[in-house]
Amino acid sequence: MAISSQQAVITIQGESMKRASGMLVDALEPYANARVTSLVQSTSYTTSWRGRVTLLAIVDHD
Repeated sequence: MAISSQQAVITIQGESMKRASGMLVDALEPYANARVTSLVQSTSYTTSWRGRVTLLAIVDHD
């Protein structure tokens, strides 16, 4: 699957899900009419023990 010119990949790392989701909202601001079409949460044993959350979002925009 290829990413088109009207899509973007955004990766966010935060100390909690609440912080990471807030950072994702902030990261969407530069994109006009942004729509998250796919969102994946990734944690490993060591990162979850430390409370780290990684979000990977595919965003459609104008």
